[in-house]
Amino acid sequence: MTDERGRLTRQGLLSPLAVAAFRRGELRFEAELRWHEEFERQLPAAGTGGTAPVRALHGAPGYRGRARTGTSGPDSVSESGGNRQ
Repeated sequence: MTDERGRLTRQGLLSPLAVAAFRRGELRFEAELRWHEEFERQLPAAGTGGTAPVRALHGAPGYRGRARTGTSGPDSVSESGGNRQ
């Protein structure tokens, strides 16, 4: 990304706002990589030796989602005020 930003800037194809947007993307990408590296270092410390198991909800193994109680459809509102999906 840095090389592309530099090349396009040298060619005069990027406005100052576009240069800033490119730089923001670079910073976000770098932060994401650092987060993954940090997370991977924490995995051995957790002692799980692998991925965390998915809890079965509603008696259906492998169901991935929040448990719903007393809902009548996708537009139901949770106790915290947010829409349930």
